Amino acid sequence: MTICAIQWPELAPSSATALLTARATFAHIGLVVADMASAKHALSAGRDVRWKDAGFVTLDLVLKGQPQTLDLHIAHSIGGNPRVELIEAVPGTIWSDADETRAHHYCYWSDDDESLCRDIEKTGGKRLLGNDGGGSGYFLLPDAGIIEILSAATHRRLAAWIGG
Repeated sequence: MTICAIQWPELAPSSATALLTARATFAHIGLVVADMASAKHALSAGRDVRWKDAGFVTLDLVLKGQPQTLDLHIAHSIGGNPRVELIEAVPGTIWSDADETRAHHYCYWSDDDESLCRDIEKTGGKRLLGNDGGGSGYFLLPDAGIIEILSAATHRRLAAWIGG
């Protein structure tokens, strides 16, 4: 398993990335992993990082416009910088094809996630997760890869669950 060969996409300026800079705050980097236990062990080596592991969580989601119920294995880092979210690969979804650990998304939160998400869609962001026109979700930006937008309330709940 390759852990350290993470390639980060170039973040070229665009209307959508300008919106993030102006109206959102960075929260975490999301990584898709083939094996949760191995990834947590490898990413903790030599760093002051522990993990808050949710185990498998059943979620009702809208992926690429289609409602689905999925079991996702998610863990969040405690300590270290930047914060990291690990998602175990799920074949056939936007979290698939993880033969190795790879960067998947950048997560931001906003006090006005609904307006921000609508504006991201207007500037060419393609929604991958969530309801069209709604708040929160994953978006594919043509020049910046996948971003996740959280509401401020969701960010606070996540931070409280993680413990920071």
